[in-house]
Amino acid sequence: MTLRNSEGHALGFGTPEGNVWGTYLHGLFDSDEFRRWFIDQLRINKGLAPLEYPQTTYDLEASLDHLASVVRESLDMSKIYDALGFKASCRQASLLFKI
Repeated sequence: MTLRNSEGHALGFGTPEGNVWGTYLHGLFDSDEFRRWFIDQLRINKGLAPLEYPQTTYDLEASLDHLASVVRESLDMSKIYDALGFKASCRQASLLFKI
């Protein structure tokens, strides 16, 4: 089975049963609503009731910012910047925040 855009170009491929998919579209599953629909289709195929609304939200940017802040606060970034040859003016301020 081929997933195509409105112009007919292939965007991804899946098995005829629809339970295995592959695509080169980065971020396809980032949308909470699309991910819920997709998982609900799998649930229906297994005889389970769809959940119909997202059970959790996904915010990649906030998660990456938090990871970056934890890494910066856990390492001696001055030594790392020095080893990379960065000047003091290139250094970023701490982004530490607590959730």
